[in-house]
Amino acid sequence: MDEMKEVANREPGDKEEQNIGELLARAYRESVTLIQKEIEFSKVEILQKVSRAGRQAALLAIGAMVGLVSLLALTCAAVAALALYLQVWAAALIVAGAFALIGGAIALTGIVRLRRIEAAPRKTLEALREDKEWLKTQIH
Repeated sequence: MDEMKEVANREPGDKEEQNIGELLARAYRESVTLIQKEIEFSKVEILQKVSRAGRQAALLAIGAMVGLVSLLALTCAAVAALALYLQVWAAALIVAGAFALIGGAIALTGIVRLRRIEAAPRKTLEALREDKEWLKTQIH
């Protein structure tokens, strides 16, 4: 009861109210700083993932180019070998179909591996969730 009278009799400029205002201002500044740091962290995390995806894509492209050169040589050899038993057009068609199947399987493997790379900054999102919970506990 005495506490209620004390609160009711306080002047608006009391030191306790200023302390609350200072605490709220400090909490706001720290929240802004925390959010800015989380944004920077997410940028770094995203750049790391993009870099990793770039390396995988470069390996895929290099492998495709080397494969294309060998494919041309193998195509000529296979068509020449089959042409000993079939007409040249039939031999070329069979070889082209076989290489189309092989190329499709290789491209599909590359696509599947690229899809495995997660683009969302999971660590940053988790940190933001934790910050939100911490902020809730500080406010209440």
